[in-house]
Amino acid sequence: MTWQISIRGQVQGVGFRPFVWRAALERNLKGWVANGLEGVLIKINATEQQALDFQQYILRNAPKTACVTNSAIAPDDTESFFDTFSISDSHNEGLPVLHLTPDISMCADCRDEIHDTANRRYGYPFTTCTVCGPRYSILTGLPYDRPFTAMKTFEMCAVCREEYDNPANRRYFAQTNSCGECGIRIALFSTMIQATSHHEDLTTFKKLSNLARFQSCHPAAKAAGTAGHQSLA
Repeated sequence: MTWQISIRGQVQGVGFRPFVWRAALERNLKGWVANGLEGVLIKINATEQQALDFQQYILRNAPKTACVTNSAIAPDDTESFFDTFSISDSHNEGLPVLHLTPDISMCADCRDEIHDTANRRYGYPFTTCTVCGPRYSILTGLPYDRPFTAMKTFEMCAVCREEYDNPANRRYFAQTNSCGECGIRIALFSTMIQATSHHEDLTTFKKLSNLARFQSCHPAAKAAGTAGHQSLA
């Protein structure tokens, strides 16, 4: 029998679809999960008890940045039969009743990466994953998918695409996934320095920040200007 489970609330941009996908595979359930204008929609082939148990597991173990406000389960009249469980294309029918996910501060794992000199994201300030990064501030439409965000013009490189497609990776279906090779570039301009790479930018930003703090405490240095140039050397 086919069952439909709907989940409403703050459930997009929080890793909900990968979470459901992994839970379904652990239980050998077949079907799909997708984003929609009302939240997250799930269809599975299961007995009534299996479907109820699955719904309860999802509600009790939802991603920590999710906030479920409502859930419903019902038999699906279409009686579809599935061979696998997959993350399906998002649905955009109807009127949106979503709780928009706010921007989420960088998680500890991403923070470790940008400070690890051996990591390919070392010094990349726009590092994100399924549980952190910009959400609300980059939305251009609904549901929450990369084509409806400011990330749509940034095509993922081969390595980022592999992360995005790998269910075992914490960036599986991470809509903001990018790196220094394919992602956002940052440049800091001043009358003193123009930096071109994000590694140089971070160093320059720190120097200019220190200079600004110095000048705010020492008006004479600000007037002279020479002390600021020396501090950047």
